[in-house]
Amino acid sequence: MDSIQLDTSASPIWLVRYPSTFSVEMYRDYLRRFSEACVPGERYGLLLDMTRFNPIFADAESRKAGAEELKSNMPFYEATMVCEARIVRNPIVRGMLTVFDWTASMQWGVRNFGNGELAENWTRTQMANAGIAVPAERVWPTEVAPTKSPLT
Repeated sequence: MDSIQLDTSASPIWLVRYPSTFSVEMYRDYLRRFSEACVPGERYGLLLDMTRFNPIFADAESRKAGAEELKSNMPFYEATMVCEARIVRNPIVRGMLTVFDWTASMQWGVRNFGNGELAENWTRTQMANAGIAVPAERVWPTEVAPTKSPLT
């Protein structure tokens, strides 16, 4: 995956999948596509799949530039966003994202989760609290535990 993927098929909950590598150009392209996909007057909840994200490839300069890019469009995002739930299995990466949140000062609900189903449940609650109906079908793919082999 060479870009940040945006899936709006379960609107108003959108699934955003981050690749393992990150660049400011990639983030700017994502923000442009996000803005173009938004319907004026509607609000959204995001599930950010960051399970592939590798922080080694996101240096401090890239993270700072990403925060500045977000800040430059903050009024638009404040009017558009209900919440953002990030699925990040690595606790170190979750910590890095918390630091990013401190610099970005986002005014909508933001939480980091190690599990996609929990993230979606939280997102659905946030959307309901904002009075926004969501699709009945799940957005995050069901996480299935591996089955035991009959030989074990």
